Amino acid sequence: MITTYSYITDLIATSQRPVIIAGQGVLISRMQDELRKLVHMTGIPVSHSMLGLGALPSNDPLCLGYHGHTGNQVAGKAIYNSDLLLVLGSRLDVRQVGTVKDGFAPNATIVRVDIDNAELEHSRVPTAVTFNEDLREFLPALNKSFSVLNIIGTHTGFSAWHKQIAEWRRQYPPLLDYSKPTMAGTVEMLNKLTADREVVVTTGVGMHQQFVARHFTFDYPRRILLTSGGHGAMGYDLPSAIGAQLQYPDRLVLCVVGDGSFQMNIQELQTIVDYKLPIKIIVLDNNRLGMVSQFQLLNWDKDLTCGKKCNPNFWEIAEAYGIPSYNVHKIDQFEMVLQLMLRDPRPSLAHVHTNPAEDVLPMLLAGQTLDKMYPYE
Repeated sequence: MITTYSYITDLIATSQRPVIIAGQGVLISRMQDELRKLVHMTGIPVSHSMLGLGALPSNDPLCLGYHGHTGNQVAGKAIYNSDLLLVLGSRLDVRQVGTVKDGFAPNATIVRVDIDNAELEHSRVPTAVTFNEDLREFLPALNKSFSVLNIIGTHTGFSAWHKQIAEWRRQYPPLLDYSKPTMAGTVEMLNKLTADREVVVTTGVGMHQQFVARHFTFDYPRRILLTSGGHGAMGYDLPSAIGAQLQYPDRLVLCVVGDGSFQMNIQELQTIVDYKLPIKIIVLDNNRLGMVSQFQLLNWDKDLTCGKKCNPNFWEIAEAYGIPSYNVHKIDQFEMVLQLMLRDPRPSLAHVHTNPAEDVLPMLLAGQTLDKMYPYE
């Protein structure tokens, strides 16, 4: 066993620009503590798939966030320029890899670990080494290999790599506009006011989903994200919040949802009332089906089918169900409203009107490699 894993420790010890990709497999196997032990022994930075967020706390200095289609440019730069990529429980689907498969991590030795052998046999990208293993066996054994071989503290050899990543962080800050109420700013405020709480956050599908993944701090199992990932299931938000609150009756459950996704299962407000579930619902309303609208504008300069949508007064609908609700137009107003909602033992809803011109940027488009996301190409 040790001989097998010593091969990986040798790869790590001889690399200069390693990156770990943590997928949902780390969370499903409950191996987040073993991952964190590995990261802090070696100093290897970690990027996540969207569904893997929280495997390493979002505010850990070695956390790169998540990569791919709607990820961030720092994570994309790190993966593209890596010389060793250790992929743990992640599918490497098209949203992570992009359409230019040979441009994913062109100079890296890619090592993949997955319990599903089909994922390894039909990988979108070529891999040097694969392990068809459960992470519950793999990660403890790898950590033991580091201990036995006394290769602890090898991260001192990655100081140049850490400096390069720090420079990318300065070079590619979040593209945010606080001149108007935004989804990003609202999510950041939500994160700030719940920083000391154990939280489950559920989302639907759309821009709000991406901004939650980017701007909320996840730390599994203390702060959990539930989202449908690449399945694109609008309406996942409210039913999953109900399930989460039933599973964790004493935990704060935040349902962050867009105006389009919310209307898929809006009738479940009655279920929340029937079971007296103290779910806090934040509807981010930009009057457009934002992700599709953004693509239509990029390609055709028009978004006739998805832009300028006429939405109902969601707060009045919630009030009709007997749920205390608020109509919010300003970010400082949202801070006050959210504080009221968090103190209220009942379910509640905030209808937050956000800037309709806000886009998800940067974004990995077809034909781009991870190091040159739009608009940085």
